[in-house]
Amino acid sequence: MEVIALRGKHDSGKSETLRIVYQMLRANGYTQVPGHFISYSADNDLYDLLTNGKQIVGIVSRGDVGT
Repeated sequence: MEVIALRGKHDSGKSETLRIVYQMLRANGYTQVPGHFISYSADNDLYDLLTNGKQIVGIVSRGDVGT
């Protein structure tokens, strides 16, 4: 297993970058693993698992939730 974390200052584009990566994965054949999608609609953040049949990728975006 490999974990990649995206860190940065408040309002520096971390969540937007993760949304772009998520959209790119979906556009390139990755599909949702049923039962794992959660949308944090207030901030447009999300939690989801995607698969291409060989790999599983987890995307977690919760915004700036504290220091």
